Amino acid sequence: ISHPQFSMADLNRCMSSLSEKGTEGIIYKEKCKELGIISQEELIKSLNSKSTLKISVSAMTVFEMEAVYHALIESPKIIHLKLFNNSIGDKGAELIADLLESNSNLKVLFLRNNHIGEQGAIKIAEALYSDDCALAELSIAENSIGDRGSTAIADALCINSTVSKLSIRDCAITDSGVISMRRLLEHNDSLVKLALESNKIGATGTRYIVEGLLKNSTLQEISLMSNPIQNEGFESLCMVLNRFSNFNCSNCNISTVGASKFNQRLIETFSSSLSNV
Repeated sequence: ISHPQFSMADLNRCMSSLSEKGTEGIIYKEKCKELGIISQEELIKSLNSKSTLKISVSAMTVFEMEAVYHALIESPKIIHLKLFNNSIGDKGAELIADLLESNSNLKVLFLRNNHIGEQGAIKIAEALYSDDCALAELSIAENSIGDRGSTAIADALCINSTVSKLSIRDCAITDSGVISMRRLLEHNDSLVKLALESNKIGATGTRYIVEGLLKNSTLQEISLMSNPIQNEGFESLCMVLNRFSNFNCSNCNISTVGASKFNQRLIETFSSSLSNV
């Protein structure tokens, strides 16, 4: 977190002191005053509107997340909330979900690598249904949300019309979880970027994605890098090649034969484009 009067050590120190006391009547900001450090509430109130709050590699757990949550509820000026490489877990994700339902200023939410599981993802998905949620960009990458978590988010985005960028990279998603992505692509007309790298999506899951893309006209960028889509999945993707100017399928278990077919499809697509000029 970048602020001249505040550090994560201060927050840990304050919250640890509260924990040791164990007295319900102690108010967080009063304890901060006693310790001579700025409280979360004062910190966030001091920030200008349209600000970014970034806390990364700080070992922040749900305990510290509660302080951030209360400060953001009382002073909802932050529009970018970036919590990288912490440990807020499912309980912390539940607090984030509550923020999304009550803070219409929050537009960008990055939760990469925060030990969030399927239950945390389900809570965030539930918040995406709220009329007060104005989120435009969501990254829950590098969290083991699995098929159930990704399905919950995809189903919510079939209804949500504000999110335009979604990253669920490295989230332990298999072909079963991608069925919901097909529905998402078929019904959503606001998503322009979808990141699915480093999951466990094979040829069957790739076919589901292509089926969705064939009924979608708004997605501009999709990434399937580092998924075992193999030759069969790669052939399916060739059906939608002309949709994208940048297409990355590196580290996808594609053989020389599959690559040759891809090159041939590129030539056909290019020739077809030239004939229409």
